Amino acid sequence: MLFGLSEVDHVEVFVRNIATLVEWCNKVLGLGPIRRWDPPGPTMIGAISSMLVVIEATRDGPCNSHDCTRLAIH
Repeated sequence: MLFGLSEVDHVEVFVRNIATLVEWCNKVLGLGPIRRWDPPGPTMIGAISSMLVVIEATRDGPCNSHDCTRLAIH
């Protein structure tokens, strides 16, 4: 069976430094923050109907090792 998507609402990315990724997305992709929650809350970056949700990885959170790669597509 083939897998296909008609649209992506948002993708969650766990990072060590939210501000660095927000700056990179702005410079490279031309995308800016849509919504920010109080630190260390997530930041939504995007355009129109698709968003990147950037979540700070913490030592006691879901992404707590240097080898962590976690991507959630909703």
